[in-house]
Amino acid sequence: MKKTKTIVILALFLALLPSVTARAGQVYFSAEDLEGKRVGVAKGYGADLTVTEMGIFRVSRYLYDVDLPVALKAGNIEAFATERSSAELMAAEIPGLVILPEPIGHEKYVAVSSKRNKALGEAVDAAIGEIIGSPAYAEMIERWLGGNAQSAVMPDIPAGRGERLVVGVSSDYMPFEYFGEGGERLGFDVELILRIGALLDREIVFFETAHSSLFPALDSGYADVCISVIDDKPVLREKYFVSRPYYDNVVMLVVQAERGKAIGFMDGIARSINNHLIVEKRFMYIIEGLCNTLIITGAAAFCGTLLGALLCAAIRGKRRFLRGAALLYVRILQGTPIIVLLLFTTYVMFAGSGLDTVLTGTVAFSLYFSVKVSEVFRAGLDAIENGQIEAARALGLSGLQTYRLVLIPQAAIMTLPLYSADLVEMLKLTSVVGYVGIMDLTYSLEIIRSRTYEAVFPLALETLLYIFLTSSVTRIFRVVSARIDPAQKMQKERRIII
Repeated sequence: MKKTKTIVILALFLALLPSVTARAGQVYFSAEDLEGKRVGVAKGYGADLTVTEMGIFRVSRYLYDVDLPVALKAGNIEAFATERSSAELMAAEIPGLVILPEPIGHEKYVAVSSKRNKALGEAVDAAIGEIIGSPAYAEMIERWLGGNAQSAVMPDIPAGRGERLVVGVSSDYMPFEYFGEGGERLGFDVELILRIGALLDREIVFFETAHSSLFPALDSGYADVCISVIDDKPVLREKYFVSRPYYDNVVMLVVQAERGKAIGFMDGIARSINNHLIVEKRFMYIIEGLCNTLIITGAAAFCGTLLGALLCAAIRGKRRFLRGAALLYVRILQGTPIIVLLLFTTYVMFAGSGLDTVLTGTVAFSLYFSVKVSEVFRAGLDAIENGQIEAARALGLSGLQTYRLVLIPQAAIMTLPLYSADLVEMLKLTSVVGYVGIMDLTYSLEIIRSRTYEAVFPLALETLLYIFLTSSVTRIFRVVSARIDPAQKMQKERRIII
């Protein structure tokens, strides 16, 4: 109990501790000054290709663009590269960031669709051309890219009434795609998508996913077109239908000029709570993510337990074919990383099905948990002496009665601690479902982090929430174990008597 309290107090302290920047370091004025230095980029974006092709930096790749200023502040990198509008937003929000004057590269953002549907690609391309040639395009640039994205409001755009057009997006890249105060989608790309829908008279449906999963979503049929800060590259045109560029951008280097500056402790507490929970009602993202995490975990536990019991029965059975198939299934899934299983289930197994990604994620974790459960059940049943089975038969019990009355009650008592440990492990592993665009607890805090550019508070808050969830699950199983285990019941009765 004392250990748990210590962990919680330490996590709260880390969460609320104001950031103190690293010791003073070298000041950089150009890309040449950074030659041989560590430069961070968001993996897969245009800046990644630009910095890699320059070949003069030591490149550190991060999953999200928001990780870049955090890494710079921590001293893990000497600079980071990103497109101009994002750099300007970061510099405005984070004191001490300086954008170097000379751009190091250019980006051209395009819409990408499958070559199998050339007619759709051509229609989207024509709509983009019409938007670029209209007065609304200049208004879009001023609205979202003129430095006022924080207060920008999406204009009223007539919604299309025709066939659905599913657009793949990754809403963690302000000012192009992000969520507003009421959970509404905002940004330059979002307005472009809505205007395309209006021109084509198509009902726009957004498919939210991680930026690295946009193309798998397109290949599997979950998205008809992807518009999400995708830089035009020659390799894209080999596989996909690529539209004309809808925005030309430049890649800038960002360095830190001021170091060693700190804020007061109480000011840090107030600012962190306000920025992460109160502003724009961001706590609602956490509630939604928490609900999805519990839904996936609960449904996968139920389905995985049933499937695991069937696997255990097949492995212990006498039919060679079923036993061999079950063992092969177990061996394959034991050697498959959960993230690979999740991506395979979503983008291969259910490709083109249109199923909600929460459901496909639940299927993936059900398959994962079934293997864990089958091994736990098998170990529990194997631990029971054969003499008890022979005694049950001598009493005239059938095979089913032997399992129901003799084996399962004893195996349940022995396997409950292992089962609860595997359930807790699965609960923590659900943190990867954001790869397929599911708004779980981890992904919801990543979205918040993309707006605040802070690391310590959201990570510590996430840790506290997972500690609470896992501790709650463990406590529930301890109570259940105490109720069904005769040995624990006797110990409790002895304590009462004493």
